[in-house]
Amino acid sequence: MSIIVRVLFVTPACVTAVRFPHCSVVIRRGVLRLCATNGEGASSLDAQKARLRAERLSLQAERAALEAEKLDLRAAQLKLDDSRKKQNTEPEQSPSPPPLLHSRDPLEALKNEVDALGCPRISELQDALCVSWVASVQAQRDEILKLKELIRAAQTVKGKLSQAGELTLQETWEQAGLEAKERERTVRSKLSVDRLWDMSEKDTSVTGDERRRRSRKLSTSLFSFLRSVVQPVDGDDEVAVPEEGIVALASCRKRLALLEQHEMIASVEYRIFGELLSSNEAFESVANASLNPEEADRMMPVLFGQWMSGNFEQEAIDDIMADVDKQAAQAEGDDAKAIKALEQGLSGKAAVPFWLDKMGELLTRADGFNMNEEDGINVVPLFLLSLCGRQGSFEPTAVYIISRILARVNVQRIAAFTGRAPPADADKQVSLEERALFQSLVNEAVEALVVGTAGVVCAGGGATLAAVLSYFRTCGAYPARSACVLAIYMRL
Repeated sequence: MSIIVRVLFVTPACVTAVRFPHCSVVIRRGVLRLCATNGEGASSLDAQKARLRAERLSLQAERAALEAEKLDLRAAQLKLDDSRKKQNTEPEQSPSPPPLLHSRDPLEALKNEVDALGCPRISELQDALCVSWVASVQAQRDEILKLKELIRAAQTVKGKLSQAGELTLQETWEQAGLEAKERERTVRSKLSVDRLWDMSEKDTSVTGDERRRRSRKLSTSLFSFLRSVVQPVDGDDEVAVPEEGIVALASCRKRLALLEQHEMIASVEYRIFGELLSSNEAFESVANASLNPEEADRMMPVLFGQWMSGNFEQEAIDDIMADVDKQAAQAEGDDAKAIKALEQGLSGKAAVPFWLDKMGELLTRADGFNMNEEDGINVVPLFLLSLCGRQGSFEPTAVYIISRILARVNVQRIAAFTGRAPPADADKQVSLEERALFQSLVNEAVEALVVGTAGVVCAGGGATLAAVLSYFRTCGAYPARSACVLAIYMRL
């Protein structure tokens, strides 16, 4: 008689048998049972196998039922989470719901606002806006991810430095070298006012494609510069991150919060949109804001004359016109051209291109270039105008006007989204925020005035035509002088 011993491991999914001599060991659901079998017990063994197969099938059925129940519970959880999310993100309905949040998305609102300007070639213009919008949404997402990465990297470096305790002389020297290297990297990677001013230098010998290429480069560089400016935070932690430059943690967090807020309202921060719009060649063609050099030279004096005509008392305008006539008899060359253009602007005999005209309206309405002493001056649009007048391409004015419209839409949507009352004057709020953001540019302009142009503006206690002419003669002498002199002149 042959004796066979088996060990059976029974699980919900399978049965495993291991042969041993003399006895059979069956482990089933944690219970150990010894069975002696011989060849005559083959039938009982087959019955045992059949029973185990039936139990395995039963367990598999139970498992399938549990999986189905698990899926049902997961679906119910997702439904509950979705309901909670809607409660947290959707503003409560009110008798007069904010129209920008409920009837139009930001792009649609922007297109409608641009349409209301009466722009030429509006259909082609709106197509260009849509293309730039898609690119801007992706650019904003990329910047959010980059900021998060920089913040994590800076926190890691900062944590390692604090854990290291007091540095040795060698470690201190190495850390100082790293900070110097990364600070230089940061400076090299950023545009500056001086570099923009150099790029805007007019070269009358350049024509055709080369002139257009320079114009495009200035436009994209200008809005890249505007986008890169981050409002400094007092006492900010600056961390030298290898291969990334100097990371200002508080400023990065502030910028990140701003961009995430724009994502929550399904919009794009206006300076990001401006940069992508300025690089859109289709928009450049549709905007048609470039002028020939001679015509471009006339535009700033004409615009300035129009501004004075709309903001000065008639008696002051009459005095200026008399001074213009006197100066015209003696002026020569560029001064004579500037005086003639100024006179045409004062008298309404000359008009400026569409986008430049809209820029003049914005300066007076929202950016403080009026006779209201309580309004602060936003120097950014005037600096932009100075670059345009210097090079002869006014495409940046079109980009800036449309970007400011988007900024206004965003201010209104953010107010509605956060449950606050919409601002009484969204344009003015955007201007004030932009002024605060670019305060360093304003300071540079004021410094230029104090150092080099203190005697240019005032004569006999008031503004004179000589100041106007000095502005046009000296606008290229210092990066921010043109913006500063004109701004101060307007407030005298």
